[in-house]
This record gives sequence, structure tokens and C-alpha cells, in this order.
Amino acid sequence: MEVEYVSKKGLDQLKNYKYHGSDHSIIAPYLQPFWTGLVYKVPSWVAPNLITLTGFGFILASYLVRLYYCPHMEGDAPSWTFFFHAFCLFAYQTLDAIDGKQARRTATSSPLGELFDHGCDAMTTTFMVLTVTNSLHLGAGWAQFGLLLGAGAVFYFAQWEEYHTGILELGKINVTEIQIIIMIVHFVSGVFGASFWLTQFTVGSFSIQLNHLLAIGSGIGGLINIPENIRKIMQWQKTDAAKNFSNYSVYSKLAPLVATIVGACIWAILSPRIITVYTDIFLVTVGYLNAYLVGRIVLARVCGQDPLSIFQPILIPLAIGAANAALGHIVNEYYLLIAYFGLCIGAYLHFALWVIDTLCTYLNINCLTIRKNELKSY
Repeated sequence: MEVEYVSKKGLDQLKNYKYHGSDHSIIAPYLQPFWTGLVYKVPSWVAPNLITLTGFGFILASYLVRLYYCPHMEGDAPSWTFFFHAFCLFAYQTLDAIDGKQARRTATSSPLGELFDHGCDAMTTTFMVLTVTNSLHLGAGWAQFGLLLGAGAVFYFAQWEEYHTGILELGKINVTEIQIIIMIVHFVSGVFGASFWLTQFTVGSFSIQLNHLLAIGSGIGGLINIPENIRKIMQWQKTDAAKNFSNYSVYSKLAPLVATIVGACIWAILSPRIITVYTDIFLVTVGYLNAYLVGRIVLARVCGQDPLSIFQPILIPLAIGAANAALGHIVNEYYLLIAYFGLCIGAYLHFALWVIDTLCTYLNINCLTIRKNELKSY
């Protein structure tokens, strides 16, 4: 078997895989009875990864509806589309909550399941941002771009922390609360129209649009998790488990994320139309780039800390795009962006399909089905 993304030694480490996580969400405990009851309504032959993929399908459908009715992030869409967005997010949240329960229920938990789940979550983040910013009537611009970069950074930092500590710890205000807030935004837009969020919010002599206030609050609320990730890493570095990890080894793994953010920002600063005219193409490209990097760090972790290269060739075209803008667009920017868009999607699909095929073969499992000999009575 030709190994491209992880070493043979890394694959051999899969036998030591075990998921460790904790969720301190304020709201999730109240939803747990619903999720637990629902998973027992799901036939035992339904594979957990199929549940995960179905959840992603809802988010993709929601995004495509938004893209059809508001291709340029302008104007107001029919009210039913906002209710549809809220429903799709609710469906995704529910399915994302029960896929792990189904895995434990059917005794089919595996490293592939975690990779599949995080991979879909990483892609979902981009489409959720591009949908909710439309419902907030933010339009195409720096606010939307900043929220996308911030969401991607928060996701990557969480995986960076788990890569080293081996534990995914979610705080009191985490993805569950954020998703519920987004559902409320969609619902309000459905009732009052997205233009509702253009309402001016005034306190004394200070005035700000409601959508800008929510965007700033969401950005701060999300990014506040990053110092906490760093704090936990610094605590971990004091333990015996970290004695073989230098500071360079630990913090250099943030380089791909930093390069993505810096490269994307430089390109957007030098050529603002990249986020105002070619909005979806550019932001989905950046989103898939981040999803690819997240996938690489998750794969490295589940394969027993298999070394993660800080140099990722997929970032080179991002630098080329920024340089092209700096030099006055020597190459047609639209064609360059389309090429990079295709490259990022192709690279991500190649990575995902390779991981699925390799891990399924190595672990002797199926991805989207449960084999008959694995089925048990419940």
C-alpha cells in the first residue's frame, strides 16, 4: 500500500487510539435526553459516518439555497429560506450529536469516525458562516471575511490543543450555544426579514448596527477560546507527557494556520474585490484550505503523534495570489482564483478519499455501512 499522508508506523499506532473529550456546555445537558432518546430510534445497521455525512448534507443544502437566492450577498431572500437554514442547522446539530452515540451503541467507534466527523465539521464551519452572515445582512466584505477566518482559527487551535494533550475539552460556551444563536438569527430573519439586522443600536452617543454588534460579539466570543487553548498547552508542557516536545515542536504547528490567515489577508488587502466580487469562490477556497489543514493535524494525532510537517505545499498558490495582486495582476485574478479553488477542493477530496480507503483497509471496516458480522442485537 502506498502511504502518502501518514507513515506505516503511524498506521500501526492506530491500535492505541482512544477518544478523550469533555463538554462543559451550559445548554447541551438539557439536550442530552433528546439526543439519547433519538439515537435509539435509529436502526442499529445505520453507520455513524452515514449519520455524520447526512448532517453535512443538510448544511450544504442550506448553503446552496442561500447561494441561489443571494449569489452576491445582497438583497433579501424569501422568508422560507431563513426558516430552512434554521431547520438544516438544527438537523445538523442533532445528527452531529448522535453520530458518536450511534458509534458507541453499535460498538463501531474508530479513528476513521473521528476523522470523518472533524472533517465534515471543518467544511460545515465555512458554509455556516457564509449562510448566517447573509441572514445577518452583513454583505460581502471584511466583517464576513473576518468571521470566517476567526471560525477557522478557533477550530484549528482546538485541534492543535488536542493534538498535544490528547483531550478535546469544550468550554461552557461552545459550538452548541453558537449553533443555537445562529438558529435564532435565521428564525428572526425569517420573521422580520434580514434587513431587521440593519437596525441601529444606540447607547448614549454610541450607535452601531445590530448586525455589526452581533458580528463583533461573535468574533470576540469565539476568539476568546484561543488564549484558553494556549493556556492549556502551557500547562501541558509542564507535565512529563511533554518532555520530548520542544517549544518549537509545539508552536511551529501553528505555522500553516498563520500562513493561511496572513496570505489570505494580504491578498484581500491588495485586491479587495477578492472578497467583494469573488466572495464565495475565495471564501470557500480559504475554508477548504483550513479544512485540509485541520484534517492533517487530526490524522497525525490519531496516528499516535505521527510528525506533522509545518510546510504544506497547498499554501504556495495562496502566496502566488497575494504576489500577483501586489504586482498589479500579471495573471488574470479570476482564473487564478478558479484554479486555486479547484486545487483546494481536489486536494481535500484526495486527502479524504485516501484516508477513508487506507483506514478502512487497515482497520478492516466499511466507511458508510456496518458489516453484518459487526451487527449486534439491541
